[in-house]
Amino acid sequence: MSLHLNPPLYQAKNLSLALETLNVLGIWLEENEIQEVIDHFQWAGRFMVLRKAPLVLLDGAHNVHGITALTQDFKGEIYFSVLKEKDAPHMIELLQTISKDITLVEISSARLYPLEKLGYPIITVAELISRLLDTKEASLLCGSLYYVGEVLEKWGNV
Repeated sequence: MSLHLNPPLYQAKNLSLALETLNVLGIWLEENEIQEVIDHFQWAGRFMVLRKAPLVLLDGAHNVHGITALTQDFKGEIYFSVLKEKDAPHMIELLQTISKDITLVEISSARLYPLEKLGYPIITVAELISRLLDTKEASLLCGSLYYVGEVLEKWGNV
């Protein structure tokens, strides 16, 4: 199963709001300038492509609203991590609507949700990176921004 690379719907809404704000301020962009932004936009840890083939996508969707926006756009293998002050059970329910193939990832934060309560296999970030290097499946990594940071650190050392 593969994930597509179209910008998620929430990014289109963000772009629309930014363009309208510029319009209100009297700043006009040419169509080619707007297209350039669309074609090259990247925010570290947000809808970030770590690898294209097979696709590995990283997104810091760390609350119900973020997971809801993300689940409107994806299908695939999911690796998820969450902090204890978040609504983890609800976030898992939303992720289950796009995949039953969910693995939880333990991070080195005292604020980590007790992942064993969520009922899915648990691995470390190091094990995740190893899996990603060997997989032929598209993967979506999402959850805590602490998780995103740990993944980016380890991915950069591969």
